[in-house]
Amino acid sequence: MNKLSDEHLYLLLDEPIYVLEEHFEGHKGEVKQEIEEENNSGKMPQFIGENKKGILILIHKSDRDAFSSDDEIFLFKGLNALDIFIDDVAIFKVINNHELPAGIDHSKCISFIINPDKKGLYEPENKEGLALLKCHSLNKIRSDQALKLKFWQSLQALFLT
Repeated sequence: MNKLSDEHLYLLLDEPIYVLEEHFEGHKGEVKQEIEEENNSGKMPQFIGENKKGILILIHKSDRDAFSSDDEIFLFKGLNALDIFIDDVAIFKVINNHELPAGIDHSKCISFIINPDKKGLYEPENKEGLALLKCHSLNKIRSDQALKLKFWQSLQALFLT
């Protein structure tokens, strides 16, 4: 019998798996919830968080497990400093640009893109009542001090104005 690796465990399960933690504050890097792709069944898209403050975070990735715990820790260091926690956001993983979520109420959106256009990066913009911030991928921001500074300044501009 062949062994199934951990990364392919989702193939055995038909329903989402939820990890419940009573006192999770969002800064410990402990989110271990898989986000399943929607099959166009009209259901609400699955995301990490509870979206209490209507903040959508889009993680554009090319594979299923690219949102690492290091990415999560880095993201929430900045957000926690602005009093935004895991319960306040909806983190949605976008496998390709055609799978943008519908039906998630939000007034602010942060989009982490693998190969973004240079135009408009780190400059919060307002489109029809939606505050939008486009950035490089979290991994790229974490490894570049200048991008960290730009990211922090843009987060402040997005949430403190």
